[in-house]
Amino acid sequence: MEATAYSATVVLGFHRVELIECGVSGDEGIRWIEARLDGKPLGQLRLLASFFPSFALRHENHSDLVVWTEAEVYLLRLDENLVKFYDHSDAVHAAYGLGEHWCLVGDASVALVDLFLGVEILRYDHDEIFTSSTWEGSKLVVGDLQGRIFRFESLDPSKSALRPVPQALQG
Repeated sequence: MEATAYSATVVLGFHRVELIECGVSGDEGIRWIEARLDGKPLGQLRLLASFFPSFALRHENHSDLVVWTEAEVYLLRLDENLVKFYDHSDAVHAAYGLGEHWCLVGDASVALVDLFLGVEILRYDHDEIFTSSTWEGSKLVVGDLQGRIFRFESLDPSKSALRPVPQALQG
């Protein structure tokens, strides 16, 4: 096997996913990654070369691996051997699987997205940059540069809006 500048292996359930850099376009700032599932080609990912890919795994309804740099998000649905691309409107910091959907925490937004269909279902736009995200039970908790903490009580796709409950400033 030839040496590459970037490669990663992720195991999800009984699936082995290899992500191997197969080219970089310096002029465009693009890194081409070949995704292999259990040793067989799954597809190519076109990602920004200035960032290493981030990952999120889910093994609930489907075996999903989400790979992203900035706003370029790929869903690799391993049990169906498919790759879907989603161009998010905000740089993604974290992706959390919620049932059939994904919660994408961005620089200044929280969105509930169906990555399989490529559709944003709910979105909250914030007035500051988010610096952290975590979960407390079923509540998404995000913090911003001003030290404010926000809890999202419900990320229910049947709701008409996504609104956080602000908490006291953290000292």
